[in-house]
Amino acid sequence: MSERTTTYDQPGATDRQFPGLSPTVRGIVTDSIRSRDRSFAVACCTVAGEIAAASADENRRQSIDSTLADLGDAVACFEAYVSIRRALLTGDRFDRPVDRDAAILGSDYLHAAAYAGVAAAVESVERTLELYSVLAEASTTLATEFLAAASDEATPGSDDRYPPEAILAGTAATVGATAAGATDEVRAACDRYARSLRGAIAAATPSAEEPLETATLILTGEHTRDTIAGEVDWADDHSDAVASHLERARDAIATLEGELEGHVDAGTDRTPLARLERATRIPFQHVESGNE
Repeated sequence: MSERTTTYDQPGATDRQFPGLSPTVRGIVTDSIRSRDRSFAVACCTVAGEIAAASADENRRQSIDSTLADLGDAVACFEAYVSIRRALLTGDRFDRPVDRDAAILGSDYLHAAAYAGVAAAVESVERTLELYSVLAEASTTLATEFLAAASDEATPGSDDRYPPEAILAGTAATVGATAAGATDEVRAACDRYARSLRGAIAAATPSAEEPLETATLILTGEHTRDTIAGEVDWADDHSDAVASHLERARDAIATLEGELEGHVDAGTDRTPLARLERATRIPFQHVESGNE
């Protein structure tokens, strides 16, 4: 049995107290929520919303920015829900029956909190229902994937399947794009981009935290030369899967460029589309250069 540790070993992962939960369940919930500035899912939600808002007027963009900030909490809760569910299936963190019961209650709470967060962030009833539909579809897809994984039918990180983290990333991007009023084409491209980029990270290395952190920093616009991840033990035998995922992500960027032509300034490397493109290159420089 491995030593039980928190899911994310970082100070100040969340400043929410969750006073209505028992101490055991509350501990599991708070340990499982990433801080928003370290969350790939939250970054995907935010940048997708920024892209969708590109054609809006200034007042509308400010309103969308406020909505996206509030939606970050909902996405963080959904991300934590997924992490607990995966841990219940694949790890021994919750090996004792009492811990498993508490983890299930905690994940159920986080799942409900994600829906409540969406309702609090979005004023339009119609838009709220759209976002509920996105979360419900993701929950069904993830449940199917978890069941397949438990039956040894899934191959996470392979070329034709997406691991739960990639499904989560696509869902988060769709949430952001939907909240900003994106067209179906933009929503689909944002989903495909986030899902493919996260799939590439999962396929590239079994220990994905460093490239994942780098990609998150790029998407949020916080990436600098000083924040580039160190050497990563890339799994070279998965290079074909990585290349396939990255190709899909870059195709999604091309779709977004076509959909938003005339609305997005490509003059700097800090625009949303430029950040999307950089996130498909910088975390993968080592593995791609090795395949030249």
